[in-house]
Amino acid sequence: MHQDVSRWGILWLRATKESLRFALLFVVLTASACTDSSISLLPELANTEGGDEAKACTTDADCSDHAPRCNPIVLVCVDCLSDDDCGGGEPPKCRLDTWECVHCVSDADCDSVEPYCDPDGNHCEKCWLDEHCAAGEVCDATEELCVEAVATR
Repeated sequence: MHQDVSRWGILWLRATKESLRFALLFVVLTASACTDSSISLLPELANTEGGDEAKACTTDADCSDHAPRCNPIVLVCVDCLSDDDCGGGEPPKCRLDTWECVHCVSDADCDSVEPYCDPDGNHCEKCWLDEHCAAGEVCDATEELCVEAVATR
């Protein structure tokens, strides 16, 4: 039995050594990515209007009206950090993966007239999938409304 325990212990140590080797490689690659300006570890930021680079900041005072909030995690100016930053107006929601004020982030943000939130454009539509339409209808994505399905031969 002692020999079996020793064998498992050695296998565990080898596995741990490989895990540590992988973790060290990850740290080295991440550190090198941080020094290479062609590699970005940040999500695409919404405040790059006109192709400008995201503005670095440490406080909101460093930011402009276009992107008034300083994200304390990535230290760049963004549109919003919460729905409150969007002013409760148009657009009213903060998309937290890009820190951008948008019209909707889910169907719950839409009304009964345009009940579906298009995840690509973050705006409410009557439909963006055929499943949003009644039987015998399909979604005309260009017009964003349900139309009668036309049979094809």
